[in-house]
Amino acid sequence: PSRVTIFGQSAGGISVSMLTTVPAARGLFQRAICQSGGSMGPAKRSDTLEMSVLSLPMAEAAGQNYLRKLGVDSIKAARALSADAIQTVESASELQHAMGQMSSKKAVTGITFWPVADGETLPGDGSELYDAGKFHDTPVLMGWNSDEGSMFLHIKASPEEFEKEVRANFGPAAEAMIKAYPHSTAPEVFKSAKDIVRDMAFGWNTWTWAKLQTRKGKNKAFVYYFDQRTPSSPDGSSHASELGCVFRNIKAWTGGPSPQNAQLSDLMSSYWVNFAISGDPNGPGLPEWPAFTEKDMSVMFLDKNPSARPMPYLANLMAIDAYYAWRRQQAKAEPPSEK
Repeated sequence: PSRVTIFGQSAGGISVSMLTTVPAARGLFQRAICQSGGSMGPAKRSDTLEMSVLSLPMAEAAGQNYLRKLGVDSIKAARALSADAIQTVESASELQHAMGQMSSKKAVTGITFWPVADGETLPGDGSELYDAGKFHDTPVLMGWNSDEGSMFLHIKASPEEFEKEVRANFGPAAEAMIKAYPHSTAPEVFKSAKDIVRDMAFGWNTWTWAKLQTRKGKNKAFVYYFDQRTPSSPDGSSHASELGCVFRNIKAWTGGPSPQNAQLSDLMSSYWVNFAISGDPNGPGLPEWPAFTEKDMSVMFLDKNPSARPMPYLANLMAIDAYYAWRRQQAKAEPPSEK
């Protein structure tokens, strides 16, 4: 009980990130691993792009809307309904809005409810809580995959349409986003749209969390970038594709037990176990994985030649950082009654 590691992937990784700021979780774990997750953005207050926790007013509105769809006027009445009746109600997708506003093809459905920044269980903005020292200071291991956006977003748009959507959604950060993401041709638009999803939902949260842990905490952060390319995934590693390597189940997840897959799986599972044991992924016979620092931002690339390299897509992440800074300013400028 004095050496517990919590870890998760995607929504599980977001949950791990949230737990590092939940007051009631203090002392219940000593290590944290986040695979393609993180929750470092401001609470969602309107139909905006950030994938984060919901503000209390937005969550309450979502609940009231859901009751209306069920045709009831109270939680008590909703609890009296059958499971079949509840599941047949079409629910709006918060995640879809967060990730798919630039998409002509909706890829994610059925998610109405999300953890809520209620000021108690989840006190608020993860970044601000870390900056104020209000977090559980444990060693953290975190990372994301090279082509995560391919699971969530499929878009056919012209360069002009791409710029129009970016300017409509990113406010004063739009020009930086346009500069950071190439879009002069249709293939570039397709790739950049995927990359925006990857960087907003996963890359930025990882980068921001690692910086804050390094700046404010006493324990180390270790960051990875998973980029296993196969004949079936020539553009990079999709969302969840690292799971087979972590759990040594490469036949199910990576298309077969090739020597490269087996080697990478042995490496990653060893890193994860070492981290759970000591809070440090390094061990005998493994490529050195340096701790992240704000000065050099070393990241462990997990690919055909695993090694530590500089943070990828830094210009993209900085542009997204400007977007989140703008959203925070907006939230703070709201009248108290709206909070």
